[in-house]
Amino acid sequence: MVPMRVEFMAELPKTSTGNIQKLQLMGLAQNFVVTEKLPSKKTTGSSQPSASGQVNTEVPGYAQRLLPRLKL
Repeated sequence: MVPMRVEFMAELPKTSTGNIQKLQLMGLAQNFVVTEKLPSKKTTGSSQPSASGQVNTEVPGYAQRLLPRLKL
């Protein structure tokens, strides 16, 4: 399953023991406001995008070493 919406938070609500408060997260999710505006893309310093969009392109040669191992 893939979520329909994603909200990035600086910090998750936690209990005093460090567990994530799932009920509080569900309450926050019910109040989400959906906008069509996409966030601006972060530049990674690489002029070529990676094949999957998730490969670390900041380390020189990392994508070239990793991609042959992936079975796409």
